[in-house]
Amino acid sequence: MVGLLTIALPCAILFQGSYSGEAETECSSCPAGYYCPEAASAFTACGAGAYSAAAAGSCSDCPVGRKNPFTGQSGCTNCPGGQYQEATGSTSCTSCPAVRRSAGRPSGGWLSPAPVKGVGGYTRSP
Repeated sequence: MVGLLTIALPCAILFQGSYSGEAETECSSCPAGYYCPEAASAFTACGAGAYSAAAAGSCSDCPVGRKNPFTGQSGCTNCPGGQYQEATGSTSCTSCPAVRRSAGRPSGGWLSPAPVKGVGGYTRSP
């Protein structure tokens, strides 16, 4: 009978999104909010303004209109009403400017808040 040769390789060498400590023989998936690049022996928290799902090899920036002020998060939150964000990877939102009366309109119309592609903005009202 011929014996089988088994070579134990740390799984982190083979797969992004998983890690294996020095004394561990099995790999573990990175938790959500953390990432494990190839050959990871531990997981690393995503920075503020970024997030990740479980078993991620890297973090993603928060999209436009969303924020994340904390590290190690699995998602980003929408900017609250009256605030907007035009950049990716943001940790905060910006307050919308005050609504102003339009002096150039004969009818004296107002500028009113209106969403623009989920970011926020202003349109003229009659």
